[in-house]
Amino acid sequence: MDGADFVRERVGGILHYGFEIAGRYFEFLGYSQSQLRAHSMFAVSPFYHPEKGLVTAASIRAELGIFDDILHFPALYAARVSQAFSGTEDSVSLTPDQWDEMEDIKHNCRCFTDGVGTISTDLATLVWEELCEQRGKTHDGPFVPVAFQIRFGGYKGMVVVDPSLIGIRMRLRPSMRKFHVHDSPSIPLEISRAFEYPGRMYLNRYVCGYFSVICCLILL
Repeated sequence: MDGADFVRERVGGILHYGFEIAGRYFEFLGYSQSQLRAHSMFAVSPFYHPEKGLVTAASIRAELGIFDDILHFPALYAARVSQAFSGTEDSVSLTPDQWDEMEDIKHNCRCFTDGVGTISTDLATLVWEELCEQRGKTHDGPFVPVAFQIRFGGYKGMVVVDPSLIGIRMRLRPSMRKFHVHDSPSIPLEISRAFEYPGRMYLNRYVCGYFSVICCLILL
């Protein structure tokens, strides 16, 4: 079998021209990273909205954000769009005066805050109370997670509690911004994971590489 031809005709045909099920036409919309591993995707059948008119896959993607600078990089563009399809829990919405952006901490060409921002204690408590309510359990103890994995507009990454922030505040990093979004009076803070209990720690590829070299030198 010609693998390239199969991918181009079978997979490419669905991506470009859509498909039909039970007499309804569907267009490829997008996928999350977990869907990509599971060989699944989101599709939509075009429909008319009373205010927006004809809604298609292209019009939905256009509302997600501004991707003009990466449209010529299909893999990167698809990865950025996939943020909107990741499994998250809704928490609270923030107005422009409740969050801002601060510079990453860099030294010797290394970024020490890559993908990690901060939130206030009050905001962390508010988010945790909202998550507890959605999960059907009560927040009746003093414990509140100090780290959250988030999606916020065109940003993604981690936020950790900074006790020096007062009130409902969040500060994000340029390294967390994956794409620009359209202006909005408020943006929902979506939670991918709240770290309410200890988890396993993994070394990234760079640390693993250094560790392997050190082990080899020791053995030699």
